[in-house]
Amino acid sequence: MTTYKLVMPGDMNHYGFLFGGKMLMWVDEVAWIAVSEDYPTLHFVTVGMSEVKFKKSVHPQSVLRFDTLRCAEGRTSVTYHVDVHRRNIDSRNEELVFSTDITFVCVNQAGEKMPIAQTQAGQEIRERNVTGAKPRITPMPVQDLPSSTIPCATENAMAGGRDTQCHCQTERIS
Repeated sequence: MTTYKLVMPGDMNHYGFLFGGKMLMWVDEVAWIAVSEDYPTLHFVTVGMSEVKFKKSVHPQSVLRFDTLRCAEGRTSVTYHVDVHRRNIDSRNEELVFSTDITFVCVNQAGEKMPIAQTQAGQEIRERNVTGAKPRITPMPVQDLPSSTIPCATENAMAGGRDTQCHCQTERIS
């Protein structure tokens, strides 16, 4: 999923650069929208981000492009990889400014975590992946891997000539 955001003067810190908290809020928001689209009947909350490292500064009137790709599903959690690119409103040159993996946990109405596979939405996602309806998670052979984890295996999603790939790990899907 790709989303855009125009950086406005009110998003700046006292030095004239994008306030880091705004970037984190936007990354959380676009990834939550993606998980909500993928699992429309379930409730998810953010567990954490793999890394918070700002690679480049962002100035007012920059356009940010958020590329969000589901890269792993565990028993109760889902992880998305988010890349954020910036470009000046007068230019077409883009630069990667932020990248992270963000994990959400599925919760019930009481806020307690619950398995995704026991839900109708979880079953529908698994069936789509098995029947070949453009899966976002590609199964990997697991015979030589530890039983507790498997590396995430995303298809290389070509988006505007860029390879987007997740770098996370998750529980084995059974």
